[in-house]
Amino acid sequence: LATVQAQKAEADKRRKQQESHLLDIQSQLAECDEHRIQALEQLDKAREEIEQLSRTREDEEQQVSNLNRRILALEQQLHEVSDQVQEETRSKLSQINRARQLEEEKGALLEEREEAENARQHMERDIMMLRQQLTEARKKADEGVIQHMEELKKKHS
Repeated sequence: LATVQAQKAEADKRRKQQESHLLDIQSQLAECDEHRIQALEQLDKAREEIEQLSRTREDEEQQVSNLNRRILALEQQLHEVSDQVQEETRSKLSQINRARQLEEEKGALLEEREEAENARQHMERDIMMLRQQLTEARKKADEGVIQHMEELKKKHS
């Protein structure tokens, strides 16, 4: 009877150890799931940022295109004004003023275009950096999950 009771006590002790071990593993699994969910949330956020930057870049490219068309139109107007100045000497003063005005507009537009181009280049760099960060985050998340799974396998072995 003492042997049976000792065996039962030993079996109960092993069962409790196994239950405790199972709870530890379940806790670790829950922690892994939480890390995975956080990584996925970060991934979604990074994707949203990339999409927003892409939309902004497209808008700015459209603005640059519009500014380029406007610059071409202003350059054509400037050329016409210059021709008229040569042909019409009596309206020389008014034509010179018009040419100066167009030059100022052209300069302002060129400056706007340069600023838009600089902003576009900056956003492209940001997009590349975010893509790299996204790749690194994915890799880090994958490595963390793999490492954790290997640790779990080692503990079960």
